[in-house]
Amino acid sequence: MRAKPTWLQAVWPDAKAQNVLGFTTTRHGGFSSGAFASNNIRFDIGDDPTAVTANRAELLTAINQHFAEPNSVSESLPVGLQWLDQVHGSECIYVDEHSINNTPQADAAWTDKPGIGIAIQTADCVPILIADQSATIVGAAHAGWRGLVANIINSLVVSMPAKPNDLVAWIGPCIGLEHFEVGEDVWSVILPIQPKAVHKHPNDPAKRLIDLVAIARWQLQQCGVGAVSGANTCTYASADFYSYRQACHEESSESGRVTGQIGRMASIVVCSPNRSEERRVGKECRSRWS
Repeated sequence: MRAKPTWLQAVWPDAKAQNVLGFTTTRHGGFSSGAFASNNIRFDIGDDPTAVTANRAELLTAINQHFAEPNSVSESLPVGLQWLDQVHGSECIYVDEHSINNTPQADAAWTDKPGIGIAIQTADCVPILIADQSATIVGAAHAGWRGLVANIINSLVVSMPAKPNDLVAWIGPCIGLEHFEVGEDVWSVILPIQPKAVHKHPNDPAKRLIDLVAIARWQLQQCGVGAVSGANTCTYASADFYSYRQACHEESSESGRVTGQIGRMASIVVCSPNRSEERRVGKECRSRWS
């Protein structure tokens, strides 16, 4: 275990889903430096690819160690991760052992294969992890404001072969209401969808504050998802997570030049890869720093 925590584990709203591992990585404990310090898991944003590769390898090792049961005679399959080329759209795909060697373009995915994790990359957007109560089907969605408008949550829920009320969801760390201020080009689109999520700006009458978590919760409920819990953590306000908007604000105030260089977290959901019919019991059922 590292000196600093490397992920925030999901608290599923139903104990039956406890055999599903869900979490969001923090920015601590990796090999990246500079603006990406130190646990950036995304390529193609300016970070050293060698560092990103090392960060992803460490992440995969940590997941496999999580599922390795001490003194167990059951065999555990190695975990594999499905990464996505996210485009703020509504495409949801099914993934299995054949697809994880590729990076398909989509903003949501699901699987019924034990040991295959769905990985969502964010730095303010809303990561949504879903599992069924029997802990055999999992899915995840990348939901920025554009994805929420495009109904990415509905795309995921209707794609998963389970009754919606048998599903449980966890909303990971994302930008909070107090820090997500937008202009009319954004709030005018969101207002007809969920007016309760649009709040007056305390200083600028032309702007509004948007509650992305409220929209996500409402859409999950509209889809019939049985229960929803959340991290209740703002990425902008927490030093433990990357925030694209915070990075832009800091750059603007310091130099007037904005590049938005910042790392990304991974939010991952995966069913236990253990071959044994006996499921792990008593695994942590509360949010913890791993």
